[in-house]
Amino acid sequence: MNLYDTLKERVRLAARALALPLGWEGEPFVPPHASHLRARIVFENQQQASLGANGLTKVDGHIEIKAVVKAGEDSLAATLAEQVARRFPRGDALQFDNGTGTITTPRTSAPACDGKRTEVVVNITFYAYQSEG
Repeated sequence: MNLYDTLKERVRLAARALALPLGWEGEPFVPPHASHLRARIVFENQQQASLGANGLTKVDGHIEIKAVVKAGEDSLAATLAEQVARRFPRGDALQFDNGTGTITTPRTSAPACDGKRTEVVVNITFYAYQSEG
């Protein structure tokens, strides 16, 4: 698996462990009226990590996971977000086909409500080193 697929699988496992439906940005998903998660993976930059033709590339980014609940259920949203964050502990290793990565400290936002739903965003930052190929 490549880095993207490895991260996506980690999010799927977290959603399954919490027994919550999961929707991905850019993929068809009909959100249930009950609690669920929405996710996307953002790659922020890539740069040569070492010199030479066979040097590694450093990739930084984050996984954004929103814990979505009914409006007014702020404490439930915050609890779900904390449960999600605990599934991605600081220093957790990522292994994928052409490299390795590390999870840094997950951060959660305050609950936000749009009148219909309340959501809390969990940002799970990571960095990875991968070889070309």
